[in-house]
Amino acid sequence: MLCMELPEALSRLGRFGHKSSFLVFYTAILKDVVIAQNQEEDVRLLTKDFHTLIIKYQPMVNIVIDNLLPFSGVSFDLRTDVIQQLLVNLLGKRNAIFMSYDFQRLFRNFFWKIAENEAKNILRSERSKQMPNTTPDDIVAGVGFDLSSPERRLVLQDAVCSFQSKLMTYLHLRHKLILCLKVHYHHYIYPDDIRRLFQNVPELPVNNYQVTSDLLNHTKESETGKLHRFELVRTFLNYADKSQTDAQSYWRWTNHEITKIIMYLNNKHLMELNHEVFGFLLDYYFEFGTDNIQKNIKEL
Repeated sequence: MLCMELPEALSRLGRFGHKSSFLVFYTAILKDVVIAQNQEEDVRLLTKDFHTLIIKYQPMVNIVIDNLLPFSGVSFDLRTDVIQQLLVNLLGKRNAIFMSYDFQRLFRNFFWKIAENEAKNILRSERSKQMPNTTPDDIVAGVGFDLSSPERRLVLQDAVCSFQSKLMTYLHLRHKLILCLKVHYHHYIYPDDIRRLFQNVPELPVNNYQVTSDLLNHTKESETGKLHRFELVRTFLNYADKSQTDAQSYWRWTNHEITKIIMYLNNKHLMELNHEVFGFLLDYYFEFGTDNIQKNIKEL
């Protein structure tokens, strides 16, 4: 509370205009003053006593590990060891942190990102030690698709829900992406998967949804068959896009979006998804549907 007696705090308090709650006004000033003093201390410790700075931020390090550990595939029994390793690694990064830090930014936010990235590297290394000579099936289990425990089911539930949230960011392109993902991974396609491309469009000159879906579902699961499937939906995609794009371009666009989504999920959940393993996640997503994801995974 002594911080509120500083000249800058007293000056702002004197400008209270009764247009808002005084408690809200006072709390905002207190928060800014505390942040400013904390920043000043961080900068001083960064230049003069880095060891004390790391000790100061140990509670943050604990939070970073606790956020990542449930999704890492690393045993919770190693939590203390991982925290200690992270602290040691951060101590060894003093020069790199000092050289890369922009003194115009809040150090707290900068340090959180550094600690998070280093924690991910440590956890990936630990997981590699626990899963040598992995096969694709092992990778699926390692990233959380082994449903033998409540923890694994929770990881899968969270990953699938994150994928659903990512899909929503595509807005009007969402139905196009879903259809292209089904075409790419040879999932069963219903007439409605195509019809949803034109939710707000009256009767179309091309409306053979059932015929097209039947043809799609009877193509062979191969690279050649995959391109043929994109060719089958190309007319509908072009009509929705108002374009004359070829099947190969839609295939490339789908691969590009898959890569972006995989990078997003890997970063968010500390996974090591590739295109193949991402297909396993889609199996769950399309099997359980967007409305019953959490319910069905809990019942497995």
